[in-house]
Amino acid sequence: MRIIVGITGASGVVYGLELVRALKKHASAYVYLIVTRWAWYIMRLEADRRLVDEVFSLVDEYYPEDELDAPISSGSSKFDAVVVCPCSIRMLSDIVHARADNLVARCCLVALKEGRKVILVVRETPLSENMLELLHRASRLGVHIVPACPGFYHRPVDIRDQVRFIVGKVLDILGIEHDLYRPWRMMSGHGSDQ
Repeated sequence: MRIIVGITGASGVVYGLELVRALKKHASAYVYLIVTRWAWYIMRLEADRRLVDEVFSLVDEYYPEDELDAPISSGSSKFDAVVVCPCSIRMLSDIVHARADNLVARCCLVALKEGRKVILVVRETPLSENMLELLHRASRLGVHIVPACPGFYHRPVDIRDQVRFIVGKVLDILGIEHDLYRPWRMMSGHGSDQ
C-alpha cells in the first residue's frame, strides 16, 4: 500500500508518529509523510527526539506543507489513502471547504475526487456546534472520522497502549492486520480475564 500520512498542528503528534511505525511494521507500506509548520512546533513540545528521528528514518518520502508541486498533489499519483493524524480543526475546515493551500489538504481533496480513502484522526475536545457540523459534512463527503478517543476494554497500562489503540483503529479502516490492541470480546468468556 501507498499511504500519505499528514501530521498537523494539533496536540497528539505521537499518534502520527506511531502510525508511521505501524504502517512500516504491519503492512510494509510505502509512506509519504507531510508535517505542517505547526506540527513541527508541537512535536518539539510533545515528542521524544529519538522517536522523531526513528520515524523519519522509516518514511519513504517527506514533504513540507508548502510543497504544493509535490508529485502526490496530483490525481495521477497512485497512492491508496491519506491519513491526517492528528487532524487539527483548521485542517478539517480546509478539507470540508475545499481549500487546497497546503499539501495535506490538497492530498485529501485529490483522494476524495479520485475515490480513495481519507481518514482524519481528529484531536480536539470539547467540540463546539460548528466543529460538529464540520465533522458531519466531512463524513457526508466520505471521510472516515476517527476521534482520538481511546477505549479501555483492552486494559491499557500506559499512554503508548492508548495511542496504539487509536492507530489500530486506523489500520482497521485501511484493512491492515495488526496486533496493536486486544479486540473486544463479548462477556461469554472469550478472552475475558474476569
